[in-house]
Amino acid sequence: MPVLQRWLISLNSVCDFIVCCMLSSK
Repeated sequence: MPVLQRWLISLNSVCDFIVCCMLSSK
């Protein structure tokens, strides 16, 4: 299931980006 794995990696990247934005906005 490479597609599912790629989707999970993409979702994880988005989550990391959101966390970075929240931390930098404080």
